[in-house]
Amino acid sequence: MRERITITISKNLLEELDKSIDGLTIRSRSQAIEFFLSKFLKADKINNAIVIVPNIKIKKRPFEFFKIGDKPLLQIYLEHLQKMGIQKFNVVVKRKSKKISKILKNFNSKQITIKEIQKITLGEQALLCYANKFVFSNLEKLLTFHKANNAKVTAGIVISSKKPRLIMDGTIVTSIDLKPKAKIFHSSTGHYIISQEVLKRKILSIDEVSFLKNACKEKILYGYLFEDDCLTINNLKDIKALKRMLK
Repeated sequence: MRERITITISKNLLEELDKSIDGLTIRSRSQAIEFFLSKFLKADKINNAIVIVPNIKIKKRPFEFFKIGDKPLLQIYLEHLQKMGIQKFNVVVKRKSKKISKILKNFNSKQITIKEIQKITLGEQALLCYANKFVFSNLEKLLTFHKANNAKVTAGIVISSKKPRLIMDGTIVTSIDLKPKAKIFHSSTGHYIISQEVLKRKILSIDEVSFLKNACKEKILYGYLFEDDCLTINNLKDIKALKRMLK
């Protein structure tokens, strides 16, 4: 359903708009305005994710296989991302297994693959996330900040006590501190917007600390402060907290 509206627009902008009318894809001024407005509004959405499964254990079980109810943690994490608008998933695991394949088969998405980190390809940008870190903030704001700064890598950050500490110079992360003396500081949520160029530089790593070190060394890491906290899953206490947050 469409509605008729009246707008005032500058003559110069209108002349540029008219240049896009080719009689094929765009046939009128109205269609041109609708096309570019739709393109602009959809630009700040992220739907492609690289999901790195951490090499940690909870109660002697690998993170990805530990269950809450009848669902493995990896499936819960992927479903959480799906609710946040992610549609395409590249899952990176240290060791492939039939169990991993079964989890992914149970997950309701046709656009999911298991890949080695070196073989991943992107479009313009993607969400890079470490699967033991849950965020409940707006990813679109992170992407908007990333694009506004023409950044290569932008980390979602919070004020917390989770190591490592991110050393900031304005909005740029200059280094990391593995043994901070302060009790609270800037730390990563484990969620990053990365651009295609980052893959070419080969700085990604299954280990998040290594990735942060590489990005700081390349001087390409920005930080965007999330309004909400993130939850890092390392033990049973964290699992209980996750259960409460997912209700």
